[in-house]
Amino acid sequence: MPNVGPFDKRRRTRRCEQCRISRTKCVGGRPCNACESRSTRCENQKPHGARQAVVLHPQIPVVTPLPSTPRPPRSKSQARSMVDYLKLAYQVIGRGSSSWTDPFATNDFLRLVRDNENVGHAVIAIGAAHLAHSEPTACSPGEIDLVGSIQRNIYAKYLVRIKDRDAHRDSSLLPLTILLCLLQLMTAESNNIALHILDEFTTHIVASRGPDVFSTDLERGFLPIYRFLQVLGALQRDQSTKIADWEWQPTGSEPGQIVLSNESSQINDIFSSICTLAITFAELNVANQAWVQDEKLCLSEFRSYSAYLDRGRGIIKQAHQLIQQITQLERTPFKPQDTQPNLDHMIASNCLILKIGILRTFSHPAWQIDPLPLPPDLSESKIQEYATSALDHLEKRIGFSGLESVAYLSHLMALVLEIGDVDGRRRVLRLLERVRGMGFRVATMCVGDAVLVWETFGPKVADETDSNKSEHMLES
Repeated sequence: MPNVGPFDKRRRTRRCEQCRISRTKCVGGRPCNACESRSTRCENQKPHGARQAVVLHPQIPVVTPLPSTPRPPRSKSQARSMVDYLKLAYQVIGRGSSSWTDPFATNDFLRLVRDNENVGHAVIAIGAAHLAHSEPTACSPGEIDLVGSIQRNIYAKYLVRIKDRDAHRDSSLLPLTILLCLLQLMTAESNNIALHILDEFTTHIVASRGPDVFSTDLERGFLPIYRFLQVLGALQRDQSTKIADWEWQPTGSEPGQIVLSNESSQINDIFSSICTLAITFAELNVANQAWVQDEKLCLSEFRSYSAYLDRGRGIIKQAHQLIQQITQLERTPFKPQDTQPNLDHMIASNCLILKIGILRTFSHPAWQIDPLPLPPDLSESKIQEYATSALDHLEKRIGFSGLESVAYLSHLMALVLEIGDVDGRRRVLRLLERVRGMGFRVATMCVGDAVLVWETFGPKVADETDSNKSEHMLES
């Protein structure tokens, strides 16, 4: 066969528009390899789109075209497709219907994965990170390196993009924020970077837009998750949520007026009500911190001390009203549905943990004075009862939680300070280990903190065998 000349059409490859703009060598194909590595669409793709997705999630009603995947180097087997990584990501997110999972179970989200390079790569990194955790032997070294590379690249781009003047008009930033937080919680033993991501989004996007400007269906789906994660971070750092005074849309109904059914909108109302109650508690916590710190300043002057006591009575009144609202939410009529397993345990555990936090607020010696009598529902005597009941509900819920289990880490750490018996502490450790087994590496830090607290401030978790087991859990 004669040599092929430089102008022979057998040597020609059509340079796609994407490669022409980026001045990348185009090798042709459908799609070309260069565009495939960027997870973007190019002229060389087939008109009907890339390969069709199989059923990824039980809540997705329509089969949606998906992009090709950036192919990590693998030694022995063929590269995984985007569908494979999406399936792995859904194992982390969860499949039951709830406000934590429903936003990921839409065609809008899949279209965003297909069209947005950063979102698509974040999903790939989440799937690869879960595979590396759950089946290390099935994950190639190239995929492990891919997770770190994607994570650093997207995080750097995110910090630049979030500060652009037009960033508040980008509807993809909210889903990307949630995905980045999820990826950090899966790969890091600390939640510091995840909290920083939420702070950046609050400062540069939410503060400039306000909650009512999140108008697309995709944004409205992810907004409750952002609210919950943001208030958890505020409670962890004893800070104000910075969003307590806003009129959130969609907002939850009054707790006593909600009647749960199998409709997702009513499920979202319950979730939104829990967010609102948690935000109110965060503001109450900040007011309590300021009140306790002002005690010494007010003791010198009778007039200022009188005003100080009036502030304390106002905080007590606010806490009493919050306890009543939480009790109303607990008594919400609920008929379990097949698509929402153990949702009542989610409601009960959140309500009980909020009650424990409120009661623990008034355990400070500054509140133990005659001029400020506490009502019976703010008595410390109920804390142990609430803690035991909350642990029971968490054991029945965490197995169905997925991404939701991130919130339960803070619940379990609150129980670490309240559960005193050896058996209860074993149960808390098992739940922390279960969350870590789901792929959330941040739970490792929680296990270490729990063991440290119990060894420092109380009796050992169990006998020597169980202590060795806890050490083994930390090392692994």
